[in-house]
Amino acid sequence: MRRQRAVPGLGLGLGFRASRRASLLRLGVVAAMLTSFVASCSSSSGTQASSTVSSTIAPSGAQSSSGGAASTGSSTAPVSSASSATSAPLAGPAGGPVPRGFQPYSATFVSALAGWVLGSAPCSSPPCTSIVRTRDGGATWRGIPAPKAGIGTGYDNQSSAVVDSLRFADATDGWASGGALFATHDGGATWHSVRVGSAGSVVIGLETTGGSVYASVDRCAPSADSCTPNTVTIYSAKVGSDSWSPVSAAVPAQAIGHLVVHGSTWYLPSTTGIYTGSATKQGRTLPNPCPNDEGFGATATIAVADASHLDAMCVSDGAAGSARYQLYGTVDGGLHWSKAGPSRIEASGLSGIADNARRVLLVATASGASQILRTTNDGVTLTPARIAAPSGGLEWADLGFTTPSHGIVVLLKTAFYLSRDAGATWSAVKFT
Repeated sequence: MRRQRAVPGLGLGLGFRASRRASLLRLGVVAAMLTSFVASCSSSSGTQASSTVSSTIAPSGAQSSSGGAASTGSSTAPVSSASSATSAPLAGPAGGPVPRGFQPYSATFVSALAGWVLGSAPCSSPPCTSIVRTRDGGATWRGIPAPKAGIGTGYDNQSSAVVDSLRFADATDGWASGGALFATHDGGATWHSVRVGSAGSVVIGLETTGGSVYASVDRCAPSADSCTPNTVTIYSAKVGSDSWSPVSAAVPAQAIGHLVVHGSTWYLPSTTGIYTGSATKQGRTLPNPCPNDEGFGATATIAVADASHLDAMCVSDGAAGSARYQLYGTVDGGLHWSKAGPSRIEASGLSGIADNARRVLLVATASGASQILRTTNDGVTLTPARIAAPSGGLEWADLGFTTPSHGIVVLLKTAFYLSRDAGATWSAVKFT
């Protein structure tokens, strides 16, 4: 089953952190996964700165990204192509104290030890965007410089000069996106603005895997009164480079979902199918597993466990804070899809899915409550994971796996959680 959040690393589905733009997905599907992080307020001199598939969940490890963690399976959280390590490489600035009042937005891990978290903290001179970093699996954190940009999606703020997602490919190369795009090639010591696409374009999704980084770019700025045609194009660059080139045709923006990458392949779900391609060109378009919802096209939330095994969650019949969920799986790379488990009613806000490539699939939902659901039997049952999340239906981000057992997820502006038992239980991280 699905992977988020994943790029290099374990499997993620939506990648992992997905744009919260409501028009992309009718029910607010978001995706993503990340593990450790370091915060810094950008204004403070760099330191605060139904037939079933025989096995839709892949039995062996894989790397996919749509979230913020290096993943073994597939998820909607950001993931990096780096595998887990026993020791984290020492790169980037020494850092300073974590800013008081730090609130997480996005997370990314390149190993079970090395990770970063993007967030905000009160400061006297906005923008107050901050980044924190860990090199010991979340035991301790340091604040490092952050891009000089506001925080939040461009579509929330009606501005393209903001970021809400963080991804690192390794200890040196990282990107902050969410409207604007910033890059670092020195471990976060410095950040610089990067232009992708035509003037006025905004980056709505970014993931990295296999030595490349990919961005889904909307040619229409959120503040534009009219922009025709409103389309999204996939761009690619080599890790370590700021030279971006288009690798897909333009597709209607209202029809697309969240960018997911795995190995050397990118996936972009839409109502008409799942577009795919590589770092150099567009490939085939896979069929959309989701049936129309009352005459409207539905877009799948996907996760990639390996090149053959993909997961897709379809959401329909949304009303009064709940919706009908149906999981689909494929064992031939997305050419054919079959239902995996029964349909069920869950909270209407799907934030992402993540697959650890060891028969565990996680599903992040939010409405009246915020839950992480878990299946180990191809969707036959979905049971709540043990996680102390506050009530109120807060949105999740960057759900994903760094290793088959090590998972991450962000509760937006509230908490960051780690799991060390494949998502069965989760612990809130203290940024100290």
